[in-house]
Amino acid sequence: VVYSVLNAMESIGVNPSQATAIVQGFGKVGRGAARFLHEAGVKILAVADVYSTIRNDKGIDIPALEAFVDETGTVDGFPGAAPIPAPASGRTSAAPAPGAVGMAGSGERSCGGALSVEK
Repeated sequence: VVYSVLNAMESIGVNPSQATAIVQGFGKVGRGAARFLHEAGVKILAVADVYSTIRNDKGIDIPALEAFVDETGTVDGFPGAAPIPAPASGRTSAAPAPGAVGMAGSGERSCGGALSVEK
């Protein structure tokens, strides 16, 4: 997924260090995508899992979030980002942005995942 996103960004002249992303799903696929995007210089603004959605407009420290999730099993309560309140429907994770790339992995606890990258 990330390889395709980075290639697409390059083809349209988007420098990863000037891009931001949101990641819905922090299981096997979403977590890896967040890590690889972070390592490429993309600023990850928000991450959602089945329990919570978090946001930091300055960028989420993905290695710190991974360590937190390893300990707690969720992004909920991560001290490096603020929670985004659940909508009135009670659903905890936000809907994917238009043009988002699906990232559901087999065995993930959420119903699916998505990634959106913007310049």
